[in-house]
Amino acid sequence: MGKNYKIIVAHPAQQHSYKTAAGVKSAGMLFKYATTVYNGKKSLTSIATRFLKEDNLKRANGRNSKELDDSEIIQFCEFEGLFLLLLQRIDKSKYFYKLLNSFIINRFGKKIAKYAIDNDVDALIMYDTVSYKAFELLEKKAPHIIRIIDMSAPNFSYMDKIFKDDLKNNTNYSRALSEEIQSTFYNKTIKNSMKEVSLADYFLVASKFSHKSLVYSGISDRKILICPYGFYSSQLNQEKTLISNKVVDRKLNCLFVGRVTQKKGAFHLFDAINKLDLSYYSFKFVGTYETPNGYYDDFKDKCEFVGHVTKDRMFNLYKEADLLVFPSLADGFGLSVLEALSFGLPVICSRNAGASDLIIDGFNGFVIPAGDPYSIYEKLEWFISNKNRISDMSRNAIESVVDYTWEIYNKMLSRNLDVIMKSKEYHE
Repeated sequence: MGKNYKIIVAHPAQQHSYKTAAGVKSAGMLFKYATTVYNGKKSLTSIATRFLKEDNLKRANGRNSKELDDSEIIQFCEFEGLFLLLLQRIDKSKYFYKLLNSFIINRFGKKIAKYAIDNDVDALIMYDTVSYKAFELLEKKAPHIIRIIDMSAPNFSYMDKIFKDDLKNNTNYSRALSEEIQSTFYNKTIKNSMKEVSLADYFLVASKFSHKSLVYSGISDRKILICPYGFYSSQLNQEKTLISNKVVDRKLNCLFVGRVTQKKGAFHLFDAINKLDLSYYSFKFVGTYETPNGYYDDFKDKCEFVGHVTKDRMFNLYKEADLLVFPSLADGFGLSVLEALSFGLPVICSRNAGASDLIIDGFNGFVIPAGDPYSIYEKLEWFISNKNRISDMSRNAIESVVDYTWEIYNKMLSRNLDVIMKSKEYHE
């Protein structure tokens, strides 16, 4: 390449941004990783952790990356970010949380754009639904700085269409989603998302589904670069010894991982559960859920609602399960699918989940249409009728993710950045 490039990776929260930053660093291009809350040695966050206990302490300690040095981190709006984390726990309505979150996203965006300009970097990588303000300023004041969106989710406009179509076909427990899509906040997010997509020069996506969602909004193919996520390969070798314990003469232990919402397809799974003979199945829902919502009262005696768990406990839940059901209406990837496969779990996966790229029907699971309770029911019945196949599918599940490691993600990200930077050189 023509020179040493300087790239900033920035996210006001977290998502998979640590991994992006680590990948950019391994390519020798990381200038800084920017965020709000980060548990560095001299940060305000490190002081705050002294007053936290148990799960809250684990979450705070999770705001740190062993692959990044403290000298590579810059923080903006840290105090506001810490207050937002507190508000997330106490604001049940989420009204004030959303207001503060919007304020932080905009303020953070302006600050990171100014920082990128002042340091004359070559590119800024940000994330979907948080990039608009930063990209708007860069377009006006420094259009030579390449604007890249790392899409953690499918294009918001495309998801909006899917959610509204599902509302027409599914009325059970749909109040929350119905109210959400009518809210000012939701519609403002759509508008800002459309603006930031139009302002981006390139997109990093983890799946064919996210690629499709951008094409829906008229984005050129040449601007979209696929870079699937990974997991830690050491986990894979450790779990190979567990395969022989997967099939025993008992109920089939089924796992759902994600927020228990219509968007994640949970309500279609509920419809399927109502058709099943539960003497053959057990279901655990791992993720935040709402007790005032009707589904909890209707299914609390049929299923176990675990709630949000830390990563170490999540791994134990994978070990105890036989099967993952991932019926999401729209997901850019679905790291839980990748993790479940690495633990030897076959997966029933929605076609609208990016991780469906990993699933081969009858080999390591099944891909089903999104929003189709009967298909979920049918595949769950198949596993009961074919219990003797689960052990082989468990082995296949592990083998199918051998090439999905963070090490390989880093190599793919490096190649994609080479493409982008050579394009910059060409236009200069």
